Amino acid sequence: MQDWREEYILYSRLPVFKRRVNDSAEIIEQALAKDVKWYIACSFGKDSICLLDLAIKIKPDLPVLHMDSGYCFPETYETRDYYMKQYNLNLTVLPATIDYFELMHQFGMPGISRTKSQQIKVVKMIKKDHPAEWAKKHGLSGVFMGLRKDESNGRRYTLNIRSPIYQTGDGMWKCCPLANWTIKDVWAYIITNNLKYPAFYDYTGIPGYDREWIRNSSWCTTDGAERGKIVWLRKYYPELYRRLIKEFPITKNYV
Repeated sequence: MQDWREEYILYSRLPVFKRRVNDSAEIIEQALAKDVKWYIACSFGKDSICLLDLAIKIKPDLPVLHMDSGYCFPETYETRDYYMKQYNLNLTVLPATIDYFELMHQFGMPGISRTKSQQIKVVKMIKKDHPAEWAKKHGLSGVFMGLRKDESNGRRYTLNIRSPIYQTGDGMWKCCPLANWTIKDVWAYIITNNLKYPAFYDYTGIPGYDREWIRNSSWCTTDGAERGKIVWLRKYYPELYRRLIKEFPITKNYV
């Protein structure tokens, strides 16, 4: 057994881990008790598959939405196909409304040349408006999300001032059962439940770019460029790296 797995197995024996898992299951059940038609937003990254496993065990027929940028890593698609068959998911794949290369030309490169105001516009366009339109069209009024407080200061602030189940100004309900989980909870849950995860989380050969920091983002995103994201991409996905630097030569400055 690999050392890194042993670390999370030991962590899973702690009361704090068991409490967080039980609390998350209770939050999901509380949400489902409301007069709300829920779906799961799932990227098939590490957080999403924990949420998926928890929620589907409680309500197997929950609709699942995957926002497909068209630039996911190959392992993300493999993981999605696996869970589609394993859980017989009621899955919808929603393509992006704009090509991500075009998006980066228009609104700048995240972490490199994109401003904060441009980032707000992009997030609203691809992560809020598009899925909201889909949900409304299908009569869905609530979404389960795998957001965690420790992912960023912004998420910590938002989730601290709201309960795990809340309604937004547009009437949409949101539920974040993993809000209080840490990254150790995530990996402990994956390992102890023997969940399949995208293999790129094991590509940890770049200093500072380890399993707990690797993101299931589109391969073309430049978030984390200063931390080694482009170096990591060049090492493990040389063909994708060449596509990226051909389109955006500035990324060569980060390797």
